[in-house]
Amino acid sequence: MELRLVLLSLLGCSLSWAVPVQVKNDATSTAAVDDKTLYQIFKEVNKDSSMFLKDGDINVKISRNVVSCPSCLWKKSADGIVRVPYTISPSFLSYEGTMITLGMKEFEVMTCVNFVNRTTEQDYLSIEPGGGCWSYIGKVGGKQVVSLITPTCLRFPLVQHELMHALGFYHEHTRTDRDKYIDILWQNISPNDYSNFIPDTDGILMNLPYAYNSVLHYASGDYSNVPGQPSMVAKIDHNMPLGQSVAMNNFDVGKVNTVYNCNLCRRKFVELSGTFTFSPTSTNQGGSNCLYLFQNSQKVQLQLDNINIPSSSNCNDAYIKIYDGNTKSSPVLVNNICGKIILPPLISSGFFMLVEIVTNQPSAKIAFSGSYQSVRYGGTFVSTTVPLTSPLFPNMYPPSLNIFYSIIAPVGNKVTLTFDFFRTLFSPTCSTEYLIIRDGPFMTSPILSTFCGLYNPPPGPVSSTGNIMVLQMQTADVTGFNGFFANIAFVPI
Repeated sequence: MELRLVLLSLLGCSLSWAVPVQVKNDATSTAAVDDKTLYQIFKEVNKDSSMFLKDGDINVKISRNVVSCPSCLWKKSADGIVRVPYTISPSFLSYEGTMITLGMKEFEVMTCVNFVNRTTEQDYLSIEPGGGCWSYIGKVGGKQVVSLITPTCLRFPLVQHELMHALGFYHEHTRTDRDKYIDILWQNISPNDYSNFIPDTDGILMNLPYAYNSVLHYASGDYSNVPGQPSMVAKIDHNMPLGQSVAMNNFDVGKVNTVYNCNLCRRKFVELSGTFTFSPTSTNQGGSNCLYLFQNSQKVQLQLDNINIPSSSNCNDAYIKIYDGNTKSSPVLVNNICGKIILPPLISSGFFMLVEIVTNQPSAKIAFSGSYQSVRYGGTFVSTTVPLTSPLFPNMYPPSLNIFYSIIAPVGNKVTLTFDFFRTLFSPTCSTEYLIIRDGPFMTSPILSTFCGLYNPPPGPVSSTGNIMVLQMQTADVTGFNGFFANIAFVPI
């Protein structure tokens, strides 16, 4: 029995018709909020530790600072790669080891630091599910433990926080120049915790900007012994959030690349939303290959505008490539593009989206702008293997949604959608809930169809005239229905 008939037999049947209607062009984004800061996690998991842990998670073996101790940095090879050998304890389950290596992989993408499996190296990191969550600072020699107790410390920001320590970085709020940027509210801190705010006085700052939202910066309330009161605040704005629990951000990437002299063009975005530009003068880092990585706690919705890439045969001179993930081995959403290209909104399937900008000819200048935001639902489809469904299908979709789907066929093909099931709230003008299908990449592209209500049978195939189709789904502020299920086909034009 067809999926349509099975679902209709379960749900019951009624019939409503769709009416075309123009709708607003705005998107709703939600963000998952972490209920504990990194320090709070360190305090909890390290409370029974028998060792002295500076600032909550730094195991002190030698009193030194990374920059004033060149031998404490990991060695750079002749090919420009800093290889840090490591082992992962077999006590970790398979998926736990995968979570650790995922955190490591981003260093390889965004910096010249590569974490490599140890063979016979004398100096290496031994990652173990030991007592708590902590690391030494920099290379200390021999077997060097990084402790990541399961399951609490096997989260992306915690893994990267400890790896940053192992590469040689202290906490941001203990920089020698921190008093220029934050105020320590000693009256809200227990005297026993004063030592955790002592600056690392031997450090050389290398003109790195102060990073209020670094993954190495503790939050405003950490170490405070007065409920509801901060232990530290930013001088420029006492309400500015400090620290974050997503992952290393652009400042953290810059620290690694500066201290290890990586000379790479890299940018990292972890905010819930923002804008950016790229031009030949937008970065002072070297290299013809630039990577922009977007990450948050949900899906990433990315919109690139004003794309200006010189045309060339097979885009050999310059191009942009976009990946659905955080490495260049991730699935490709947009393959090598150049010329006058217009892209629809792009929505990742997970927490990451990676934009690669390649210039093989010095005269080929690339420029574009863009915006990004965190969204919970929606998607981008570049193949016909995955059906297009409403959120949570076949269960009822959530209320108060305004989400987008982009379908991109290979050039020379058009997109055809065939619905097996469709059921949403009905209104005579489809103003309460609707699915709008547009012929092109814009939210202002011509409308092909607008649907709402229950279709029996579902609406016939809907086809674009070009290779891009964009859909917008709006739901009411009440519990909805089951939504839709559609198959995607690419048909030669």
